[in-house]
Amino acid sequence: MGKPKRRANPKVVSRVDKNLEELTAKEAKKFVRKLSPPWEENKRGRRPTHDSRTVFILCLLMVSLNLTYDKMESEIRKGHLQRILEVKTLPGHSVLNRGMLRLNQKYVRKFNKLLVRKFLKKGVTIIVDSTGIRLKTSSSWYDIRIGRKNKRKDNAKFHIAIEISRNTIVGYKITSWKRSDSVQLKFLLTNVDEVLRVLADAGYLSRENCNVVAKKNGKPYFRIQERTTAKAKGSASWKKMVNFAQKRKELYDQILGLRSVIESIMSAIKRRYGNSVRAIKRKTRNISIALRVLAFNIKQTLYDKTAKRLGLPFWVKYD
Repeated sequence: MGKPKRRANPKVVSRVDKNLEELTAKEAKKFVRKLSPPWEENKRGRRPTHDSRTVFILCLLMVSLNLTYDKMESEIRKGHLQRILEVKTLPGHSVLNRGMLRLNQKYVRKFNKLLVRKFLKKGVTIIVDSTGIRLKTSSSWYDIRIGRKNKRKDNAKFHIAIEISRNTIVGYKITSWKRSDSVQLKFLLTNVDEVLRVLADAGYLSRENCNVVAKKNGKPYFRIQERTTAKAKGSASWKKMVNFAQKRKELYDQILGLRSVIESIMSAIKRRYGNSVRAIKRKTRNISIALRVLAFNIKQTLYDKTAKRLGLPFWVKYD
């Protein structure tokens, strides 16, 4: 597949990363004000001490910094987040835990749509793929205590679609590891109105997916298998794709080589936020994975803004 030939400008990256916590909090606060509250407060009983938007931002920061609840509470006690978020008091770890349970994927997707909207211009190139996220659903210490050899390995499947102008994640879905990649494409492209092309491996190879891309005025570029034929069977875009792949194989493979970008993004997400999620409840696990999408996209947005402010190119070639 090859290696990416470009990377984010190191001068931009260093300026953002050295102050990432404060910049992420400010950016999240700006976008969260444009949306309705993450959840509705109970009308009965005592009024909540902490605003749901503040709790959401802290949950996002906890995932962004790859901290546990206890370590996040220690970070809150330092006082600087209270000044950034402009609140009198900040919640503890128990409130954050309840906040993670009350968050839903609908709100996260609304936030993400607002976040990446400016990058979804006409003629964008989209790459889709999936990766596994390990789920640590049992305690190693408890296994040792009761003398159990636990060989169980649970995984969630993390499907993403990225646009390559700024490598932002424009769509995501979290499923069981048993679910097929192919049927997820339509959902992943929900936020995209028009595309130039969509790149994917053989797992997405189907006439239905070709039609999905064609409806968005784009061209599909899926990895062709040896037994693939050019029979249309109701999909003209399928026939054009297969004929082009067979007649111009070298050029077709060169275009597909852009898929290395999404591999790099998946690797970056796992390195920064961890390759596993430790949570017992499935909803909390999925929200934790979804918040990684927001954290990553906020970071890319900050890189873009910093590059424009400094008058520097966003991308530079590898040395």
